[in-house]
Amino acid sequence: MNWPGCAQNALRPAAKRPRIREQSPYQVLVPAFGAEVLGLSEAQRGTLMAAFGVGLILGGSAAIPLTSFSNRGWLILGAALGTGISIGLLPVATGAWLGAGLLTSAGFCGGLAAALIPASMQAVTPDSMRGRVM
Repeated sequence: MNWPGCAQNALRPAAKRPRIREQSPYQVLVPAFGAEVLGLSEAQRGTLMAAFGVGLILGGSAAIPLTSFSNRGWLILGAALGTGISIGLLPVATGAWLGAGLLTSAGFCGGLAAALIPASMQAVTPDSMRGRVM
């Protein structure tokens, strides 16, 4: 697999847009990747974006029973790695289904980490300060 070529392929849409620094990279790059690399229609690109949101909801929901898990730090680390790996593999996606699956996975892992990090911080915060630390 040609990893440098995959990275160039993923970043090519960003290079064509000089105002990309003013917007969220996710909100710009994913639709551009869907259009220019995967050849998706507008509706399909919207579905691709929604896949990440579905993953966020599922990941946040999956964190609920894990708040009492004793090794939350390892879960957070694993979720962070899962997010990075899923996003990192996006340039090699050859179709909409694989892209949506990777974005759902990234959203799930990100949602899990986003829910567990504040819960972990609050768990080690003294009662007098609880609710004020984030």
